[in-house]
Amino acid sequence: MQGTFSMKINRVGWLALVGLMGLSGCDDGGGTDAGPNDSGPGTDAGDFNPCPSDPAAVPAPEELMGACCWRSSNESQLDTPELRIAYLEVTAPVGSPLASMTVRRLLNESMQEERFNWLFRINTGGGDGPVSITTGYGRRAADGTYQFSQGMASSDPDAWCPVELTGSIAGETINTTPVAQAITVPLFDETGTMLQVELQLLNLSIENSTLSEMRSCIGSKTGRPYTYNPAATLVGYVDVLTARDQNLMVGTINTSVCAALAGSLDNPMYCDQDQSTWMVPPDSLCDASGCTTNAEGMTDVCDPTSSCNAWRFVADFAAAGVDISNDACN
Repeated sequence: MQGTFSMKINRVGWLALVGLMGLSGCDDGGGTDAGPNDSGPGTDAGDFNPCPSDPAAVPAPEELMGACCWRSSNESQLDTPELRIAYLEVTAPVGSPLASMTVRRLLNESMQEERFNWLFRINTGGGDGPVSITTGYGRRAADGTYQFSQGMASSDPDAWCPVELTGSIAGETINTTPVAQAITVPLFDETGTMLQVELQLLNLSIENSTLSEMRSCIGSKTGRPYTYNPAATLVGYVDVLTARDQNLMVGTINTSVCAALAGSLDNPMYCDQDQSTWMVPPDSLCDASGCTTNAEGMTDVCDPTSSCNAWRFVADFAAAGVDISNDACN
């Protein structure tokens, strides 16, 4: 079904979605100190920003630079910048446990440790006008570059191939239209081998994504641990039926994706209750033509207590420049 953002979790757990992600001490404005022990490029302390609050948890922390802690500058490829999501903050469904600080922290810790790698390769064509974005799951290589998943060809459990979004760029701001096909982005445990969750989205779109710092940043790092100033928004949908069948088991969280969205981080059977009793019922209707959301406070599309079959999922994000060394799946 098109337009449903469903989170499939195979094997362990779930997502750790959104968080106070922090690489504290990276400068917020491209060259000035953001903390008492931090310095920008060109200062006596060196030519990089020590962005992570816990360098031991971050691969090659000495490579992190600039306002958003990029690993690779896009200055030499302004028409084709490449980035990785560095921070994700769920804003809808409003009131859902999935948008809680607990889940946010878990997700963004995994991003800092570069276990959850969501990549973007943007093709602007130069100037304002049409834009295309190849986006999806990737892995960090030993040399510090990143590679898009090649699906089964790379011995991944599933075909985690990227999708292509189309839209437009005006100045430094990008907006895309929803894509019909699924995008699946997995999350791994600390060893990098145990699959904890697959975040599968349909009808994905990107709104108001603003590039900065020679197109090496979207948003910027703050002085707080695990926290960024986001400058872009992801929009998608979570399908109720799919979410009911998926588990979310990370840290002290033991539930289903459906339960995490609807009302509980510790009761995996929460969605066995009648939908009318859920703390956060679904607000959208998805079918083969896509997904549509009720107007706020209304039932103009579907009845949240019975006929709505998906949640509209919205998350603000920040991203940082990386070097993607391969092409997307065929």
